[in-house]
Amino acid sequence: MIPGGSFIMGKEDTVFKDTAPAHQVLLSDFRLSQHEVTVMEFLEFAQSLELEFHFSKLLEEDLRYKPCLPVR
Repeated sequence: MIPGGSFIMGKEDTVFKDTAPAHQVLLSDFRLSQHEVTVMEFLEFAQSLELEFHFSKLLEEDLRYKPCLPVR
């Protein structure tokens, strides 16, 4: 188990709009797997349990172009 915590994410003075504004993020405790999971493996798992999640369209796009890469 990796203990959660908080940190500041982002920057105020940046040209990259998707990194602003700086804001505090709070993470709960979490686990980290020893092995990477590919996009294809995760989608097969999710479909076997009939899971629905808000980022499924992103993963389906990744499955089309990068099925053997780790889930991002």
